[in-house]
Amino acid sequence: MLKIIISLFYLLTVYGLPLDSSQKDAPWHIHLNISGLRCGGSLIQDKYVITAAHCFDYYLEEFGSDLSHFHIYIGEWKLSMDPDCDEDNSDEVCDYVVKSKAAALKIHEKYDKNEANSKHNYDIAVITLKRPPRVSEIVSSALLPDQKCDDNFTGKDLRISGFGETSTQVNAVVRKNMDIKIFDHGKCLSAFQNKVYDSKNHICGAGKNGLATCKGDSGSGAVSQIGADDEDEVKTYLTGIVSFGSDVCGDGKPTGLLKVSCFTDWINGVISGVTKPKAAPPESSSSKPPSSNDNGDEEGDDGY
Repeated sequence: MLKIIISLFYLLTVYGLPLDSSQKDAPWHIHLNISGLRCGGSLIQDKYVITAAHCFDYYLEEFGSDLSHFHIYIGEWKLSMDPDCDEDNSDEVCDYVVKSKAAALKIHEKYDKNEANSKHNYDIAVITLKRPPRVSEIVSSALLPDQKCDDNFTGKDLRISGFGETSTQVNAVVRKNMDIKIFDHGKCLSAFQNKVYDSKNHICGAGKNGLATCKGDSGSGAVSQIGADDEDEVKTYLTGIVSFGSDVCGDGKPTGLLKVSCFTDWINGVISGVTKPKAAPPESSSSKPPSSNDNGDEEGDDGY
């Protein structure tokens, strides 16, 4: 039953990502283990994680408002190591990965997994961390864009990072990167046959040779960076959230992204308390999570 449910998700993974990341190049990226399912997220304002609402479809059916059965990994780079470094390599930061819990979870109130328009147009969630992580070379926040839903990103380059499947259809152990170029809305509408793509709330794109996303990295951020390398600070903005794509990896269909600038006011409302998030209940010693390992893979099922 679990396999059937999971196969219905657009749990997207970077398919054939060409680049291993360096330890310091995506400090905003958050790795989520949601009761055995892999998703990504982006750290903003020190203690909030922006991700895709659909990552929690199965979880909420199984556990309801109990937020104790999913884990949040901050500063994760190599899933096979902790700390994520070879101490003989002076270029690597030998910090232990921070394993955090959620204090609250807010799914967009218009999101409805059973209604296609609502599912894809409001596929966004905010996780409030129990405590902010220590900012370091490998942990820092991305910036939110201004609320401006009519922004045109056609031709812009964005970067997606994640731990999803590679071209060998095995989940990445080292975080991967992919640069994508955003298509015009006509090309996106054609690619998705107008079924899930909305030109107001969505953008889409692909990397070189049609590389896109597939199973495993839903919720990961697509970021844009402003500022030259020789400037004091390059500003990283969370531009998109990996939301949908092909359910057949590698068929050339682009990655569908929820456009964050359409939801900046909503996110700020959650953070300020105007839009109240659902608080985590007290942890119970009697509650027992399903069997899974810490990397977000169900044991014996590779997390799918």
